Amino acid sequence: MNVATVGLCAGRHEIKTNDGQPVEQFIFQEIENPLDFEYLRSVSIAFNAALDVFGADVLHLYVTGLTSALTAFLAVCSTPDSVILMHFNRETGKYEPQVFY
Repeated sequence: MNVATVGLCAGRHEIKTNDGQPVEQFIFQEIENPLDFEYLRSVSIAFNAALDVFGADVLHLYVTGLTSALTAFLAVCSTPDSVILMHFNRETGKYEPQVFY
């Protein structure tokens, strides 16, 4: 199984997997206007196409709290077969998975 590990937005938080590995790939590098839905959609489409090239079966997406960006990506995500949204748990300092189909 080929797993892609990415963060939603670069620069919002330092993100490390539960194994302590830094997350270094992001869907959005910079978002000037979180209400520019067409921009969010176009970046999401481009990233989704890149995922197809990498052949990822599962995407671990580390959510950084920008709802409009997450919604834009999930609306166009056709690959991989499953998306696991990783949400930060402040009490444990770890990420909790939420399966999105």
